[in-house]
Amino acid sequence: MRKIERFFSQPFSIAKRITGIPGFRVSLKETLRGLREILDGKHGDLAEQAFIMAVTIVGVREKEENLAKGAQAASYIFVSGVRSFGT
Repeated sequence: MRKIERFFSQPFSIAKRITGIPGFRVSLKETLRGLREILDGKHGDLAEQAFIMAVTIVGVREKEENLAKGAQAASYIFVSGVRSFGT
């Protein structure tokens, strides 16, 4: 349940001034796909931390890889093949 809550903690454009992280629009289809995969247990091996502000389920996997490498992934976002770094 906590992973779902964290998965829905997405960066919003309006908060960019505060967080320094650009906002993203994610399609409903992509969001539901990620939710379904979480509910089906496909990402049970991933740390909760990887789900925070990851934008998509692909971003969760990418963040997990960075966390495993010990990288500073808190401001790292991966969206549909486009990488963006917060300030």
